[in-house]
Amino acid sequence: MKFRSSAAASRPAFARAALAGAGAAVIFFSVLTLAIASTRPRYGGTLRVELRERVTTLDPRVRPAEAQIARAQEELDALVFDRLLRLDDQGRVAPALAVTWQSGGGDKRWQFQLRPGVQFSDGTPLTAEIAAAALAPVVASEFGSDARVSGAGELLTIESAESMPGLPQEMATGRNFIFRVAADGTLGGTGPFIPDHWNFNAQPAQATFAANARCWAGRPFVDRVTVTLGVDSTRIEADLEFGLADAGELAPAEMRLAAERGVRTWSSQPMDLFVLAFDSERLAAQDALLREAIAAAIDRNAIANVVLQRQAIAAGALLPDWISGYAFLFPAGPPSAVKTGATAVRPTAPLVLVYDSQDAEARAVAERVVVDLRAAGVAAEAVAAGTQAADARVARIPIAQPDPSAALAYVLAALARPGSPVASAAASDADPESQYAAERAALADFRIVPLAHESENWGLGAALRDWMAPRWGDLRLADAWLDLPAAANTQ
Repeated sequence: MKFRSSAAASRPAFARAALAGAGAAVIFFSVLTLAIASTRPRYGGTLRVELRERVTTLDPRVRPAEAQIARAQEELDALVFDRLLRLDDQGRVAPALAVTWQSGGGDKRWQFQLRPGVQFSDGTPLTAEIAAAALAPVVASEFGSDARVSGAGELLTIESAESMPGLPQEMATGRNFIFRVAADGTLGGTGPFIPDHWNFNAQPAQATFAANARCWAGRPFVDRVTVTLGVDSTRIEADLEFGLADAGELAPAEMRLAAERGVRTWSSQPMDLFVLAFDSERLAAQDALLREAIAAAIDRNAIANVVLQRQAIAAGALLPDWISGYAFLFPAGPPSAVKTGATAVRPTAPLVLVYDSQDAEARAVAERVVVDLRAAGVAAEAVAAGTQAADARVARIPIAQPDPSAALAYVLAALARPGSPVASAAASDADPESQYAAERAALADFRIVPLAHESENWGLGAALRDWMAPRWGDLRLADAWLDLPAAANTQ
């Protein structure tokens, strides 16, 4: 039996606890206190966040088909709900609602000891039975219908006929949230904020969250968080510049402009994968020579540097090098000439490439791919998904998994239909050679063509302190505070 445990890590509650006794320590240093007051965390205010995606629900049981919207919904859900485990800043699994976890039976059985004294926002105590009810549907969908979740007191057990070595990683990411269904059907969480008001039908949509005084990790610094959804990136940049927003998600085109205008910006490591994925059932995409010729014709450097405004790197691999450590073995150099033999297999009708109509970058990438293919003599056109049958799609896949094996499995599953062999091509362990072999096998027939890895980009308002967007998906806004006059920004 393997035993995994860690010290009960929480948000920096020591900073909040220090506020109570700080005054006595500086009675004789009032001048110094005035000088540094703006650098000490303070409570209060409304944190205003703007997102480009338009989320339509906070229910973690509902997962949108569009990857970008699904990620945005997870970010909002994480304000309200907690997971059993979390990822720390180094990508390591750390305690959250569970304080210890252990496995047995070849990783087919895992037990999680819940943190004592945790309450939902309505005061209901957290129990393993409630946690099991929340996790059961997700565990069944990810590990098969034979996977079982049970709970008794503070001990939650997950069992499956198959080995689940990556289960702790799974429980720290994605939509594995713990929630309680109230008698009226509403969902309650244990997270730092409580949904206060939302109008997803407005334009733009808006959701407001109030601080949860019962949160096990301590009360957030801000009183409220207002999230405006479906905002154009140019509007977000302007709102940050003129002090109408405190944090906002920026498109690559606005990053340089924001910096030039004095807006603080932050970019993550290359995270989002842009990839061309062929539909093997389409006749035009069944010829391996044509697929190889298409892969050779695409100018990935132009996609990264021009289309994505140097907020991305050209990709020859599915995983960026900072996750896998071997991406350099999949070169993504300049385009090469279409092979002579490809002339015989060029389709008589234009290849149809689809993109998510809600994703401006995916559209721009798809249109650039079309330009490259036409230059190589392959007729092609880019259209929004759902408008007509497609030979291939340009997909964006957010990779919020620091573990290479879990990240590759996630990417391949996102690119494959259920039951497709490619969905299970990832290695089941973290062995680098097996991992590399699995990715190489997935790319060997050119049905999947990596294009670029894009960073996640944010603009930060002048008053926002102690926050930057973490690499692993959740916004963690409970740690943020606003350096504002006492009477300001309390709406």
